[in-house]
Amino acid sequence: GRCLNGHMTSNTSSVTATCGMAADILSAVEPVRALVGGLDPRNVPLSWAPEVLAAFVEMERVAASGRLLMTGRAAEAGAWERERFASAADWLANQQGTTAGRARADLETSERLADLDATSEAVREGRLSPEQACAVADAAAVNPDAERDLLDRAQRDSLRRTRQEAERRKAEVRSEAEKAEREARVRNERSARLWYSNGAGHLEVRGPVAEMKELEQRIQREVDRKFRANRAPAQRSSRANYAFDALIEMGNKVADAKRAPLTRMTL
Repeated sequence: GRCLNGHMTSNTSSVTATCGMAADILSAVEPVRALVGGLDPRNVPLSWAPEVLAAFVEMERVAASGRLLMTGRAAEAGAWERERFASAADWLANQQGTTAGRARADLETSERLADLDATSEAVREGRLSPEQACAVADAAAVNPDAERDLLDRAQRDSLRRTRQEAERRKAEVRSEAEKAEREARVRNERSARLWYSNGAGHLEVRGPVAEMKELEQRIQREVDRKFRANRAPAQRSSRANYAFDALIEMGNKVADAKRAPLTRMTL
């Protein structure tokens, strides 16, 4: 490759750099390109093969980290609109030779990294693959408290298990949100309905579980007290009878308290 008027060109690549940073990156690519171009795996001693593979994996991880970090910023530049692509993901997929779905996942991850310092640092250091970063960032964006745990999981466990844990940590937040939404709905729909038929009055009460349980406990305390006070079988009624009596008595006590005159004290 050679630099002409600030442009970095390559004899074997269609990529042209018009900025210093891109030129530096392409300069680093050239010796690697030459190495790969002359690589014949059959000529690599068998004992070296795992180490050579590990070196390529590390190089690929570092390059993928840079690509992931820049993806969101590159999409923001709007080249995909000027080049008449349907979306930024389609433009990225065309550049990378991948699917729009894979490119969209990378774009979403890149955008999330701006708010996830620990994950962004791990990507910069080449400690995460794009797939690992995607799993961590996707869950951490929903459940920020899970970010550190997921980073640790990603670096010591398989991608499959990392994704499973990420889904579990997302579900924690969804469960809490769903619970809060359900409780708010029940409170908004709380009701007490009275109706009469066949000489009997009926009461149906609906409300938040915590308050209904508290009411139940108060009624049951009164039921137990009445059972202890009426030990003789001839005097004893059913627990359902006593529950009705307790409910009526609680209502009467509230009504009596409201009617009771205030006592004026003279100091």
